[in-house]
Amino acid sequence: MAAPHSLTGSILVAAVALPGAVFAHPGTLPASDDLRFDPSDPTTLVIVATFGVLIAPDEGESEVRWICPDALGYSDRLEPDLEIAADGAMFSTSFSGLVASRDGGCSWAPVGGVVSGAHVEDVEIDAAGRVWAAMADVSVSSHIAVSTDGGRTFTASTPPVEGVLWTEVRAAPGNADRLYAAGRILPSEPRLIRSNDGGASWTDLPVESIETGESGSVRLLAVSPTEPDLVFVRAERGTEDGLYRSADGGATWTEVLTMDGSIRALVVRSDGSSVIAGTIYGGVRVSSDGGVTWTEPAQQPQMACAHERADGTLFTCGANWDPDGFMVGKSPDAMTWQPVLRASGVTAPLECPSGTVQQRCAGLAWLQLCTDLGLAACRSVDAGPVPGPSVDTADGGCGCSSSGAMAAALAPIFWRRRARRRAR
Repeated sequence: MAAPHSLTGSILVAAVALPGAVFAHPGTLPASDDLRFDPSDPTTLVIVATFGVLIAPDEGESEVRWICPDALGYSDRLEPDLEIAADGAMFSTSFSGLVASRDGGCSWAPVGGVVSGAHVEDVEIDAAGRVWAAMADVSVSSHIAVSTDGGRTFTASTPPVEGVLWTEVRAAPGNADRLYAAGRILPSEPRLIRSNDGGASWTDLPVESIETGESGSVRLLAVSPTEPDLVFVRAERGTEDGLYRSADGGATWTEVLTMDGSIRALVVRSDGSSVIAGTIYGGVRVSSDGGVTWTEPAQQPQMACAHERADGTLFTCGANWDPDGFMVGKSPDAMTWQPVLRASGVTAPLECPSGTVQQRCAGLAWLQLCTDLGLAACRSVDAGPVPGPSVDTADGGCGCSSSGAMAAALAPIFWRRRARRRAR
């Protein structure tokens, strides 16, 4: 005799197998991976999430607009890197090149030059406004590439090296002449380079003292805003990461911290002495001497990113559910954190002109996101006829009272943070 049908079991299966069309990867639950501050208004947060990009004016107090992954062309990519130029242009990495938006995120187009069609892993904007890109593509000659025309075209800055995958490029804040880049020569040889002349020439840095795992991966984390010779990298070792510090521009390295999990968050504050490091599994360390020694604060959020705004406020990307209760949190000192935004705070898709991918996402994809996140205050946007069941306005205009609410209730059970390819 067949076992009785279990309603609880059916709901559980439904929650695990949430439709993945609006998420950057099927089966990935909502999380924030990184954030940026709008240069024209630093109270506007631009958040890279697993289900798209969020634009949150006034730290999300009034509204949080959603840009769907398909608009940026990364429906099959978990975590793109995103940067915003002083003129408002936004750049996002992808497997098929670098894409840019110059209309506030409505439309995205590939940029030209050497990065065209290549896998770009990282993007950076230096103090002079040049845009840098780290290419990690075995099908082409990978380079650290640079644009001097506002990110419209790119040329190679580094000479070709066979089999190298560049993963990060960092410019010293306030010093456009000092640049660092990290990569890996296949299969497992780490590589670090430095430029003292704005990318005109590059010097190899020693890596022998950096203990890595089998992958040989060394990831570039941060350069001090006050001292261009002070730089931090992490060595990936599987279940733990080692944090290395150099005070002489990468000529020598000292391991200053070992942490369980992936050190995805590291920020050197504007005073040059305060440094915060964090992992995605819930581990935070704070240094007051430029990263030489470290202490452990009482509150330990799961940190996927860490940034300091110009006013001195710290922001982090945390777990949306327990134990943090926020996707984005803020703090004056990294000792205690208060919530800024949760996934349930998304209010509407970014409104864009007809014919854009984002405008098409404002129909079915938005309704699906509403259902998946269980949004309490979502609203549909008229994007033409929507097939299927009619929308019940009793639950906020999105028909998400059942499966979405249950998904939100069960999400802590299935919460899994993903190890990331990079950190800032």
